[in-house]
Amino acid sequence: MYKKVFSMAVFISLLGACSNSNTAINSLSSEVSSISSVESITEKKEVLTVNEPEYSLENNQFKISGTADSSLIVIMKSKDNTIELSPTENHEFEYLGDLPESDDLEYELSDGQLTKIVLIESKLTLEQKEAERIEIERQKAEEEAKEKELAELEAAKKAEEESIRKAEEEESERIRKAEEEEKRKEQEAINQASREQKNALQKAKDYLNYSSFSKVGLYDQLIYEQFPNDAVQFAIDHIEVDWHDQAFQKGNDYLEYSAFSYQGLYDQLAYEGFENNEIQYAMDNISADWNDNALRKAIDYLDFTSFSDQGLYDQLIYEGFSADQAQYAINNLP
Repeated sequence: MYKKVFSMAVFISLLGACSNSNTAINSLSSEVSSISSVESITEKKEVLTVNEPEYSLENNQFKISGTADSSLIVIMKSKDNTIELSPTENHEFEYLGDLPESDDLEYELSDGQLTKIVLIESKLTLEQKEAERIEIERQKAEEEAKEKELAELEAAKKAEEESIRKAEEEESERIRKAEEEEKRKEQEAINQASREQKNALQKAKDYLNYSSFSKVGLYDQLIYEQFPNDAVQFAIDHIEVDWHDQAFQKGNDYLEYSAFSYQGLYDQLAYEGFENNEIQYAMDNISADWNDNALRKAIDYLDFTSFSDQGLYDQLIYEGFSADQAQYAINNLP
């Protein structure tokens, strides 16, 4: 309105000043016409806008809202209804309606210049979407709960593994320190030992360098060497040796130069003074073909004297071979 008043005032003023000039009048008329044309272009705006519909399942309603020129009437049509909406001074309009029950409903909105189409979803459609949303959220919550549970289990597993690792490290360190302390005490005891005790210890080491002994066997050997009892006991107590490995080596030594049954070798190691657990360790770890040992033993007997098959069979049984092993030997004699 302000532009119109201003333009007219300019026109009248200029007209009065130039009343004696037709050329000037024509020029001003052309200018006024140009200004009016600009004003007309400025006033023609496409102002009809329609927002996304809003829904309330709780109230069973939908809302259509938007903006339009306040001087115009917005006509909203559906297949069953026509509604006139008057925009406010702020150019806003809205409409509240009841949700369609099962079929989606299409509205056409027009201000005489523009037309907009709005689809209103039915209550059934909205309920289905809400159910889908709830299901998606439930599944998401389930997945998040599983992921959380797995993460907690993994964290607990790692914590347990870390705890075990630390405990093992601490135990390893404790053993190391204990062994170091034992060696220190051992060396201190050796340093303080008498000459006879040191010599007995050295003699025991010499024996173990070229042969295998049980603890009892080594003790007896040192006694045989005429070391006093206290020196012998000192040597046995302070020598570093694995008696289980000594039994294993002694068993292999026997099998290298003679044939034995399982029981015969067991008894021989017991005779050598090894303890039961040391003997069992040796027997469990020795690789021996007891059938072949039975055959070798049979051949040894036949090299020494003559036997009938039955007599040789009985002799092998006496040596501790099983019936199958003895029969194998008889069957495979040259």
